[in-house]
Amino acid sequence: MTSQSWLFPHASACFLFLTSLRLYYTATSRERSGSSVQKYNPYPDYESLNYKSQFRGSFVSCRGVKGRRLNESDEDALFGLVGPLHGYPEGLLGSNRLLGLDQDVCFDRYGKHGAYGLPGGPGTGRELGIEWNKLDWAQLQQTCVQENRDRFDLTPRKKPDERDYFKDGDTPALEPQPSKRTAILIRGYQNMVFTEELKRNIRSVVTELALGSGGENEVFLLYNIKGLGRSIETLSSEEYHSIVDRNVPPEFRSMTVLWNEMLWPDHYPLIPDRARVVHTSQWLPVQWFAEKHPEFDFYFNWEMDVRYTGHTYDLVSKVNDWTKQQPRKGLWERNARFFIPRYHNDNFTRFSEIIRSRYTDEAKTESNDGTIWGPYPPRQQPLKSWDPAPPAGDIDEDWGVGEDADLVTFLPMFEPAPTHYAFLAAWFNYDENLRGHGGPPRRASIVTFVRLSNRLLNMMQIENTQYPGRHMGSEQFPAAISLHHGLKAVYAPHSIFMDRQWPAEAADFIFNNGDQQFTLDIYPYLPRTGAGSGGTDSVFGLGREHNFFNTSTFYYRAVLALELYKKWLGYEVDGVGGEQVCRCLIVKW
Repeated sequence: MTSQSWLFPHASACFLFLTSLRLYYTATSRERSGSSVQKYNPYPDYESLNYKSQFRGSFVSCRGVKGRRLNESDEDALFGLVGPLHGYPEGLLGSNRLLGLDQDVCFDRYGKHGAYGLPGGPGTGRELGIEWNKLDWAQLQQTCVQENRDRFDLTPRKKPDERDYFKDGDTPALEPQPSKRTAILIRGYQNMVFTEELKRNIRSVVTELALGSGGENEVFLLYNIKGLGRSIETLSSEEYHSIVDRNVPPEFRSMTVLWNEMLWPDHYPLIPDRARVVHTSQWLPVQWFAEKHPEFDFYFNWEMDVRYTGHTYDLVSKVNDWTKQQPRKGLWERNARFFIPRYHNDNFTRFSEIIRSRYTDEAKTESNDGTIWGPYPPRQQPLKSWDPAPPAGDIDEDWGVGEDADLVTFLPMFEPAPTHYAFLAAWFNYDENLRGHGGPPRRASIVTFVRLSNRLLNMMQIENTQYPGRHMGSEQFPAAISLHHGLKAVYAPHSIFMDRQWPAEAADFIFNNGDQQFTLDIYPYLPRTGAGSGGTDSVFGLGREHNFFNTSTFYYRAVLALELYKKWLGYEVDGVGGEQVCRCLIVKW
């Protein structure tokens, strides 16, 4: 079966949604659609008995850019088309509906960005009269957290050598618990251009995730300084702030944290020099940040070229909720594959059962039914005393339900050994005898827009800093450490759209083809369960990524993603666009 997606017809009529998905602020449009433009609120009811029975403290609505409480301000709000929405195409891979994302609302560029400075349209920043350069987003966030401090545990999190480090996450709480907090780390780099659109996007992330939630999230700009010639830790306060002032717009300066590669020889001396560069060691600044800010439960690596045209809190909270409810049984096997709604009859349970049946018959042992169950360390690498062990006795189908995921990815986690993955050899200080056998067992997930737990980052830090200083490439290390130490890692199968009408069977054959390609004789030390989207013809291998380039909405170099986002912004691309388009879509290019 061909993997040449260009042979399939264009999906422009059903996918580019430039006719049926327009949002106009006119009565005739609202009457015609049966929907209405409304202020949108995706947050939980913080005053409900159900919420207060689970979480401690009282929610205080924070102030927005105009100084008003957000629950009292329309000027700071998002306005969407709410109601029955018809004509939406479905993604080829994954399902926003499965994740619980609101399917009865969409936003055009004014409804989403009007509050953040987009000129024109009702309720826009121009009408708000905001002097953005006089704002301090860090101060707004810190005030917000302090007003809600009774809701949170602001003390440093436990280290792996402390008791109860891996206390079960699904143990019912007897009393209201502190709300967990996430550091949102927007990645930036020296000399990047802060366009007006980029500034609006950062404002939206801060407002929707941090201020709107009463401080559950806090946003930072993790900014890479190049060519300094010395560690940023050697800079005086004046030198540090001078660099920030020269590179970052005034409104974001106080939320900026500088780092550079000259930090790493002192902090990570065991990692080889050739591996201490940003493309291979993207997590070192995140680990370093977590060491400086251990009060967060999670850290979200927010890539600068990701956009969400819906409400960001709806995306993050629904992904968190869905991944939390995933059982560990069969999880690594599900993680390795794309859920394809048309092929799997839009039924995730059926998808899970199909995967499970492949291993119960083929790879069953006396202690396992064929799926990965608990930690899976490399050969000759002992388990840590704090690695979580599976429940004793019979296999517990519910193990992991209610447990927060230590790693959340937005593309599958595959075993790279049989593939032509570009960074196949990027593993360091593991047993070199494994070089001819596929390397240590591991997983990789393309795109580093991911959420990591404090305890996962602690484990990565230990692996990097304790002899022999084990390390892997950026797209492998978090998933591999989760595999080795039995942490809960979950791929969140959000909707990915294509510009071609893929037949369902062809999509499964191409995107989940690893089972036909994995040879146990060649890789005797690797679990076959990572094959799903892997294999020698993996779509993630060199020469096969054309199935994403130009034609998809979520991948690096995904030209279609950028084109669609530009059309959503009102620009014409190749003579198409310029309309007001309404859609909730996550894109990465």
